[in-house]
Amino acid sequence: MTLTTLPKLSTLIVLAFALPMLACGDKPDDTGPEGDTDTDTDTDSDTDADSDSDTDTDASGTFAGTVLLEDGSAGAGEVQLCSSFCMTQQLGGDGSFLFSNLPTDRYGIHVELSEDIAQGLFFFDVESAMDNVMASPYYALEWDHETEIADGGTATVNMGGNLFVAVDTRALTLPLGITDYLIKGAYVRPDLYPDTSSVDGELVAAWFLGPFNGSFDPPAAFSIQQDFGLEEGTELQIWVADYLGADWASGGTATVQGDGSIVNDSGSGILYTTTVLLTK
Repeated sequence: MTLTTLPKLSTLIVLAFALPMLACGDKPDDTGPEGDTDTDTDTDSDTDADSDSDTDTDASGTFAGTVLLEDGSAGAGEVQLCSSFCMTQQLGGDGSFLFSNLPTDRYGIHVELSEDIAQGLFFFDVESAMDNVMASPYYALEWDHETEIADGGTATVNMGGNLFVAVDTRALTLPLGITDYLIKGAYVRPDLYPDTSSVDGELVAAWFLGPFNGSFDPPAAFSIQQDFGLEEGTELQIWVADYLGADWASGGTATVQGDGSIVNDSGSGILYTTTVLLTK
């Protein structure tokens, strides 16, 4: 809600004070015990004008969509919508949901169905005073791979779709309440992409990673042993879903190699174990 309040006008006080007037002559009129003429004039004018105008122009919108499983059946569980605050709803019997009273903002959406289902995170732009609808269903995917790493250990983890991530547990901060380094991944097939209009560039590939919202510092290096039909030297942008920031965060760039594989550039990589996108 945006609240615009105009400042109050200051109180204007005007004070006029006339000094005594003394009339002199050979025989002045006696109006006092000592024969003086003493005239006092006191003009006091106070003006107090207050103007207080509050304008509340908040207009609310709605956001609706559907959560499906890979086989097209309805998802059963919770859906969460977040910006500077979060709201949670139970999915309907057909996997549908509807959030109301939303101001204009970019919102993150993810679902919690079961431990076997990835908590993919995507962002959508909602306009106030409008009915905003997802352009395509949100598909909740099962994990392709799960790899457990000992605390303090390292491993190159297959995340599905031939994405291999170099995981160093000393650089990975686990989300609150998680104690095991159980690294997960799910490749999102192009026919299962949700609406990605809120991210810059043309989508080349997407993955869901877990545990949900772990963070790498420095970013985790990766390679993709998959031919997307891109020319050698093509530079791609890395985007990672930032749950706390409620927006896409840039992980830098990656470059197509001579054999068609894709490798992150120096200093670039995966920032969070959420949704990872490559765009061109």
